[in-house]
Amino acid sequence: MIRPVDPDWQPTRFSIAVVVVVTLGTAWLLLDAGGLSSRARYSVAGAAVLAVLLWLLASERWRVAGAALTGVVLPAVGGAVLAGVGYTFTSQVRRSVPVGAVFLVLGATVAVFGATALVRDVLDRETLVECLRAGFRTTVVVGAAMTLAALLQFDSVGRPVGDPIGVLVDPNATLPLASFLVLLGGALYGTRAAIHALPAETVLDGALTPETRAALVALDRALSRAALPFGLTTLPVVVLELGQSNPYAWLPAGLVEALGVVVGFGPLRAVLALFTVVAVVALALSRFLQSTSRRSESETLAAVVPYGSGLVLSVCAIRFHGPFLSALTGRIERQLPVQLVVPFREVRTEALSAYGGELLALVVVTSLLVVSLAMVALAVLSVTFGLGDSPAPGASVAAAGLFTTAVFATVLGVSLLLALVGVLASLLVWDVGEFGGTLGRELGSQAEPVRTELVHGGGTLLVGVGAVGVALGLDRLLTDPGVGSTVGVVGLVGAVASVLLLVVATR
Repeated sequence: MIRPVDPDWQPTRFSIAVVVVVTLGTAWLLLDAGGLSSRARYSVAGAAVLAVLLWLLASERWRVAGAALTGVVLPAVGGAVLAGVGYTFTSQVRRSVPVGAVFLVLGATVAVFGATALVRDVLDRETLVECLRAGFRTTVVVGAAMTLAALLQFDSVGRPVGDPIGVLVDPNATLPLASFLVLLGGALYGTRAAIHALPAETVLDGALTPETRAALVALDRALSRAALPFGLTTLPVVVLELGQSNPYAWLPAGLVEALGVVVGFGPLRAVLALFTVVAVVALALSRFLQSTSRRSESETLAAVVPYGSGLVLSVCAIRFHGPFLSALTGRIERQLPVQLVVPFREVRTEALSAYGGELLALVVVTSLLVVSLAMVALAVLSVTFGLGDSPAPGASVAAAGLFTTAVFATVLGVSLLLALVGVLASLLVWDVGEFGGTLGRELGSQAEPVRTELVHGGGTLLVGVGAVGVALGLDRLLTDPGVGSTVGVVGLVGAVASVLLLVVATR
């Protein structure tokens, strides 16, 4: 169960307003000065939408709606971030923007995500893990649809269908030992796991004699003890058959023929496959019923609706693959350098001819989902190992993104004043956000300690303005013609950041 948003213990409203306004304003100034505002708008919008999705998932009232929207939001977020970053990267390749501009865009994206998440204080591990779970469930459905489309497409062009399924059930090899061991393991241990998960003992309690019960217990213990040796035997056999075309040439011909008759017997393999499938379905159904029985109605719906979202997303990708791929490839083509347009068109035509539009659309959607899940997983790791003890994680993320944007803006030739303002803004966001988060936890967000926050933030701002003024004076007085202007600006920015961090730390 995730932690629902408690408005009484969020950061104070004043600190949230300062963080949001300063972050958005400074990020826009830095992006506009670097000529990247139009390129960054996609990734910044995607980051804000992802934070809004976290708002829904952290709300007791809107959790089900948030889980249902993961199938729509996560691919859009992945596409938006890739569009912003890819647009900037291709501009670097075309030399229309300086090298390093992509990091400025990434910094602004992270800053906007942190500031938006702070509005509802949803940047916590429970909410992020819930988002990761919902996205994974959607991805499983879309990935299954993609796999099925691939099998159907390969069959339609005369290729063998279901190369693991076909090889497992009806092999053509002389000694298909690896596939037989896989089927045997799936049937034995899948059935064992399903029996343990189902209430078989309660149902059969009166029907089992003591001797039968003892025999079943002994069989279960034997299977448990044999699990590790069986796995250690199966794994090298699978690797051997995958790595060599004739893996059993060293065995006597008579032994190979005798084993081949046993492990290649079709009806036996079909029975093992049937047991495996039934056991997997029974185990999955049992686990699902057990998990839902311990949940409330809203939690159960939140766990189920992402599968429906994945199904709807798969149907839409197949139904509207033509317009979707045309819009996507057309957008990419307009951003490519001229010399790459013709090769890109050739690759696109060959891919559509070989794989079909439906399969390609599902591959694209699955890839976008994976990109979004990777971003959420990175956020989970950051919160778990770096921001878990912060009173305002969103403010810390926004400050880190602003600082990155300001530093790389200096490399892109932004004025020293604006770069220093960006550094000051990042530290102000961090300090005000942390202080507001502490007050919110101690006094509650409904308290109005605005005077205290003004004094605290005003002190940081006053020291920062003084440091910026000193840095600008040093830049005029100590300019060395032998040192590149970019190196000097970066050095001054680093010095100002160090001074401000020292001042904040001593407070």
